Amino acid sequence: MTKYPVSILMPVKNAEKYIKDCIDSVICQSHKDFELIILDDSDDITSKIIKSYSDKRIKHLIVSGNISHKLNYGLQVAQYEFICRMDGDDIIDSRKLEKQISFLLDNPQIDVLGTNYFCINETGSILYEKRLPEYHKEIEFMMPFITSVLHSSIMLKKSKYLRITPYDETLNYAEDLDLFLKSLRILKYHNHQETLYYYRINYKPINTECNRISYLLGEKYLNQKYNSDLNNNETMFQIGLLEYYRNDIRKARKVFFKLLISSRLNKSMVIRYLIPALFGNNLAKLRKNGFLIKLNALILKYIHFDTYSIRYK
Repeated sequence: MTKYPVSILMPVKNAEKYIKDCIDSVICQSHKDFELIILDDSDDITSKIIKSYSDKRIKHLIVSGNISHKLNYGLQVAQYEFICRMDGDDIIDSRKLEKQISFLLDNPQIDVLGTNYFCINETGSILYEKRLPEYHKEIEFMMPFITSVLHSSIMLKKSKYLRITPYDETLNYAEDLDLFLKSLRILKYHNHQETLYYYRINYKPINTECNRISYLLGEKYLNQKYNSDLNNNETMFQIGLLEYYRNDIRKARKVFFKLLISSRLNKSMVIRYLIPALFGNNLAKLRKNGFLIKLNALILKYIHFDTYSIRYK
């Protein structure tokens, strides 16, 4: 496997609490042939911690700017064909590089490979596991309205990256979604069903600007995909889900009611989202106090449908 070296791109800013655990998880990989390109513009002691490592595989570069600029720069300096992403406050399973390289070699039709992941808290304790859709069709269906590939978990070949326009450096948020939506018709996506990434949850207020940009990107994608013909059932369902996750729960409710009455879609699929949508703008409060988790669990118990296991036909 050593003839397949990997360039790991890691943009970092003020990750002093986590950067050591992050780097250690890379050094401990079963696949040893890699370069870790750390794109850093920290003003805490993150840089000092990085410099304490003598491992020659670690390339510490001072690069200012937003994450899009850092990643575009990282792609330019990356030496190897296999490119891997990682964030500076996360951790990877010791077999991640090995597993992803092996999968891509065995499945040459796949261009972008993500993984399932654990969400961890500030101390590294596992909160829950996130299982993502496996195949391209389901990933594409979900992408306009909710994360279907974890950006920081992906691996692909540099030659594939170069087929896509670079990260949009005008975007301070949702640069990953923008890149994914631009490439879904060019590249083939897949999620490895082993859980190989540990994604750290930092509890912050909802970023309304990020949500706004994500909504606009999803809306633009659906309009382009369906050439503004937004009246077929599958398209309407995606629009309803876009409103549900990204914008206006009241608009989502109207779409789901219309689909329930007039469409031939699987009714369970529509009801699964209509019931939470009935709570309208109170949904955010219900999510915060944990009631929504219980409600969704109850719905799934009887309806057996969820976005993360797509069955939309």
